[in-house]
Amino acid sequence: MSFFYVNSKLLKKKKILVFLFCFPLLACDSVFTRFSHLNYECEKNIIRVSEIWITKKLQLLKGYVVINNTKYNIDTIEESEEITILRLNKPELKIEINKYNDTVLIFKDRNLLNLKCKRSYFKM
Repeated sequence: MSFFYVNSKLLKKKKILVFLFCFPLLACDSVFTRFSHLNYECEKNIIRVSEIWITKKLQLLKGYVVINNTKYNIDTIEESEEITILRLNKPELKIEINKYNDTVLIFKDRNLLNLKCKRSYFKM
């Protein structure tokens, strides 16, 4: 066996080890995320919702909605792959956010309102 053959074999093993070590780090982005903030700034509307803020720490979700310059904590947050549903008891509101196209729908007193909102996202 020549020196170059043995050396190339070791080099292949090193490449495989580096790949096996780096792949989980790159593929599992959410494992290393401490928290993330999702913010929607909405245009003027009838209900006067100006901002929706969702914070995710591990599996804990918290959020608030700013309505008419008053900050309300979100009572319930339900999350699936496609939509996030936010519920407030006072004032009674249901907010559906489509994750694919960032559509924000608000249900209040049998009325449906489609909001135009600008999305921003931060994670660490």
